[in-house]
Amino acid sequence: MLEETKFGLDYNEAEEFLTGPLTDQLKNVNIKGFMGMASNTEDNNLIQAEFRTLKKFYDTYKQLGLDTLSMGMTSDYMIALNEGSTMIRIGSAIFGSRT
Repeated sequence: MLEETKFGLDYNEAEEFLTGPLTDQLKNVNIKGFMGMASNTEDNNLIQAEFRTLKKFYDTYKQLGLDTLSMGMTSDYMIALNEGSTMIRIGSAIFGSRT
């Protein structure tokens, strides 16, 4: 399911935001980390590669005080944990699927 009202940044946009002048102007904003989702696929190798890429990006900017890497959902949380996730989202396992 694609939700048109939800979107994120690609790696170039995120890097520009983190290192650009706008971030310094946001005095009341404290960036704590990143959240990412893997492709909606059964291909665990692709999911692992995507999580690994996000973890490398996170490690690059961790010196900025980041402490949260949220990746992994009910269907792929074990892969996410193995790749370094510090937070997982498993609402479907607890509450069931959305209708």
